[in-house]
Amino acid sequence: MNNQELTAKLQNPELLRLVSDNSDQQVSVLIQPDLPPPRVDVSRFSRKGVTFNSLTRIVPISTEEQEYANKQIDEISSFLQKLLGTSPHWLRSAQSFVARVPARELLAIASCPKIKAIWLNRELRR
Repeated sequence: MNNQELTAKLQNPELLRLVSDNSDQQVSVLIQPDLPPPRVDVSRFSRKGVTFNSLTRIVPISTEEQEYANKQIDEISSFLQKLLGTSPHWLRSAQSFVARVPARELLAIASCPKIKAIWLNRELRR
């Protein structure tokens, strides 16, 4: 994987730094699969000469798209479980996995063609 592809997938300079340092530090990340994007219907309306866009509804995905997405999610979950030795947690609303991973494994995760992006997940202090 070249630097441009790695930079495109690792959505934070801190993640890039950890990968370049080959760090053993554990980091919490959101792992975004390459799934079909949600579709929405938008209506346009004007008020006082200004045009606005308004979300009308989220378009339901087809059965075939849902089956494809479920297969991708299962395959990525299995890949991550084998790589990390633990099951990642699927966040349905975010359409992403959350996991604590050794930074040195970020390159292997980013190299997976089914992964669209990896985001740093800032943990909240209690």
